Amino acid sequence: MFNLTNRFLWQALGWAFPLFIFGEFRLNLGFYHISIPSLLLLLIFVNYLFQQISSGEVYLSITNKSYVLMTICVLFLLLHLFSGIISMMQILAIKEILKLFMGIFSLYLFFLTFPNSFSFNKKFVKIISIASIIAFCLLIYQYAIVFKVPYLGNNINEMQRSGKNQLTYYIACMLPFALAYYKTDKNRLLPTLSVFVFIVTLVYSSSRSAWVAAFVGLLFYFFSEFSISKRRISLIIKTVFILSISTFGIYYILFNFFDTELEVLYRFISIFKPDLIPDQYAYLGKNSYNVRGQTLQMAFNSIANYPLFGIGLSNTILFLDRAWAHNDHVGTLLQLGIIGYTIFIGIWVSIWRFISTAPNYFIINKSEFFIASKQSVITMLVLSFFIDVNTSTHFWFFIGLIILPSKIAWFKAKQMGLN
Repeated sequence: MFNLTNRFLWQALGWAFPLFIFGEFRLNLGFYHISIPSLLLLLIFVNYLFQQISSGEVYLSITNKSYVLMTICVLFLLLHLFSGIISMMQILAIKEILKLFMGIFSLYLFFLTFPNSFSFNKKFVKIISIASIIAFCLLIYQYAIVFKVPYLGNNINEMQRSGKNQLTYYIACMLPFALAYYKTDKNRLLPTLSVFVFIVTLVYSSSRSAWVAAFVGLLFYFFSEFSISKRRISLIIKTVFILSISTFGIYYILFNFFDTELEVLYRFISIFKPDLIPDQYAYLGKNSYNVRGQTLQMAFNSIANYPLFGIGLSNTILFLDRAWAHNDHVGTLLQLGIIGYTIFIGIWVSIWRFISTAPNYFIINKSEFFIASKQSVITMLVLSFFIDVNTSTHFWFFIGLIILPSKIAWFKAKQMGLN
């Protein structure tokens, strides 16, 4: 009964996964906002506790292979706690610590409670992919048809250009799993539609960092096996075809429905040659390199003055021209110093090692899931140079999604006596 409930709750979490996109779909606790997926994960934990209590023992330990990653994550949390105690912005620091605690606890629950089944993991990814395209289509309808604007935001009640980082981060990080769904599902129509909608949403969102991160991830996806075969060439051709059709469709909509049809084009130009953007479209990225460069220069000046433990958690606004560094690496180095940044890098290394050292038997036979995990890690790593997100809950949910194939593989290997 408890196992059935656990699977049901995980499926419900899969359908709720896209709610990370929408800031308005959160439970307001006054001081702290908690997402619907986080609430469902807490229900999963409660169900798991009841299951353990009913069996006469409470087993909260995870596998030995998970200890290194979780230990480094706990050290990261403890350093945040120490930095928060000495912070000059106590309220903001406490909020960041609560977010980080909820995120790391969520990752722990992925290790602890997710069913050890590759078929269920496949179903979970399928549910998230379908739920995502429903959410994307709702946003596209609102912004393209109702609001009639040439950009995509994440607020469905009113058009909003700013504050869409959660949307673009979500699209780029979930794309690898949408591709895995496409490769492993026998029904080609829905998975193809899923990939198509993901690409349309990615382009329409006009996020340069998401474009770059997704592109680097796709390069890994195409050449992950370091071999060129007819099958792989066919895959590349199909993907390029879908990309081309998606891009053509987007530009058709822009040129026929909007007055400012050059939004996506100027955002793309701003990556390579921002000076070509007319002054009236400066908000599309004409001066973003200069602005971010000034912020980073101020950050490195402060890092030089506080190298070991940093300036303190949430004190960024006191040292920079904004409340964030727009870069997870610089932001962590600034706030937590060399010690904190070393732990942060340790988290990335531990994730990669965990998903790379799973038994070869499963890596070979379930390759698409492992490729998706690595592709998503690479995508997240690229994005981390353009956004401050490591204390956000959804950052840790994506890591949870990434580690699932390896987590299941280690469990299966233990059962089969392979390790």
